[in-house]
Amino acid sequence: MGDAELVIVGAGPAGLCAAWEGRKRGWEPIILERRSVVGGAWAEMPPKMRCLSPRKYDRMPDGSVSSGDGNRATVAEILTMIEAFAAKNQFRICMESSAQAVSVQNGMFEIETTRQLLRTPRLIIATGEYSRPRVPSVPGDFDGPTEHTRTFDPNTVTSSERVAVIGAGNSGAEAVLAILARGGQVVLSTRYPLAGPPIDFSETVLAPLAAWYAGLPVRWLPGRGGCQVKTPLVYGELKRGVQAGQIELVGALGELQARGFRTSSGQDVDVDRIVWATGYRRETTWL
Repeated sequence: MGDAELVIVGAGPAGLCAAWEGRKRGWEPIILERRSVVGGAWAEMPPKMRCLSPRKYDRMPDGSVSSGDGNRATVAEILTMIEAFAAKNQFRICMESSAQAVSVQNGMFEIETTRQLLRTPRLIIATGEYSRPRVPSVPGDFDGPTEHTRTFDPNTVTSSERVAVIGAGNSGAEAVLAILARGGQVVLSTRYPLAGPPIDFSETVLAPLAAWYAGLPVRWLPGRGGCQVKTPLVYGELKRGVQAGQIELVGALGELQARGFRTSSGQDVDVDRIVWATGYRRETTWL
């Protein structure tokens, strides 16, 4: 059993920022990371995917920002920034060490990990929103290959394939564009109308105000600040692809079939492969 002043579960950006703040308060942190690398979800996203927010506002607590071209950083550039921050601060990070259970004994947290038992008066859970790929439970069976965007490799797509992407968020848009680049045919299944790209104020005098406004709680804003339930799309190419006939847009998936699926409105769609762009669930079962 080991004692620590602060234990943080997760070495993504949230966990590393918490470690920075803890050290400022005089608590030397131990960070548990189930993978062999830092970065959290950033280490598993498609490297070329771009952030929603302007690059200069995506910074670590020491003020460091990502390097690269364009107003919005790519995943690869953000990951490089995170790795550099972790290396510079030399936090004690226990790689390939997963938290299995936690209990409270005599006012101390006892964390069972795959390597040891830790005791601490302070515990921060920084495991993020992207731990478990979410694949909805739908009736029926599909005979072809299926995969979530987390593991989808567009390099396996051939020009003869007709691929269904289920979900039109940013991960779905990224998958669609990658499939088109490979010469594949795309069917995009979505429950809601396609969202448009966010307004870019980054090159205007309104940039500081827009960044401040974006950080306010939605409940404070008149009319929710125009916010919708869904995240805005970085990729305007998605709408343009539909308009140009490169992407076949169909409604929400209703049930799977051997050669494809049927939409909730009753349309039968034949495809060779299905890619789920249906988001993630938090992994907190160990708590």
